[in-house]
Amino acid sequence: MSDAVLQNCLSDLLQVAATIKNDGFSEEREVRFISAMINAGDGRIGYRAGRTALIPYVQFRLAENGENLAIHEIMIGPSPTQHLTQSALAGLVKQKRLREPCIISLSQIPYREV
Repeated sequence: MSDAVLQNCLSDLLQVAATIKNDGFSEEREVRFISAMINAGDGRIGYRAGRTALIPYVQFRLAENGENLAIHEIMIGPSPTQHLTQSALAGLVKQKRLREPCIISLSQIPYREV
């Protein structure tokens, strides 16, 4: 196989893999924004510190300037600080003028740290 064919197959495989989610997290009904593959040298890629590694990301707009973003619910995943996160998110929702009501709920999946 040529490199171009392999690259195309890899891109398709990664697109499908990004849609697979463990059933234990189905209650979260998250939205995933999946783009075509982006070259590692692309200037749009930023990096943030994770607990154990750098995490690449690409910023994009969810709404135009001045437009209220309609998010029905934000579910906070398992974490030792769920209630602190819930308080912080409540402030962020007000600050960013998300269209009301925006429900902030806690995942019922227990947090486990290895």
